[in-house]
Amino acid sequence: MTRKTEISGKVISWTSAILALAAALIFNKFDMPQKWHAAGMWTLVAFVPATAFCRRWWNNWRFWIVWSGYLAIHLFFMVVVFQWLLRRFATIGTLYVVPLAFFECFLLVGLAARQMTRRVVRSKI
Repeated sequence: MTRKTEISGKVISWTSAILALAAALIFNKFDMPQKWHAAGMWTLVAFVPATAFCRRWWNNWRFWIVWSGYLAIHLFFMVVVFQWLLRRFATIGTLYVVPLAFFECFLLVGLAARQMTRRVVRSKI
């Protein structure tokens, strides 16, 4: 493992930990239902490992645009699921969402790989 790779891995780990802690504090400060902790866990488990797996594309601006789109779609569906579909539940165990997040992680890596390896075909005019 190179020094650069080691440092970038640590940056991801520490940034993820800080974001998770900040989200938990915000959820508790605004007295949000516990189910939002599960939504935060789902997002972290899905995106942090997937971002680490996609390390080879980090220098490509196209990757970050695609990745931001995936995150926006994910967050939209988190609001739909946790705010509207599960509105009668105040608590949802965080371990219930981990298998779904694990599946989404692999889906995200596959989608990113497909987007990044797809060649742009130009039509002859």
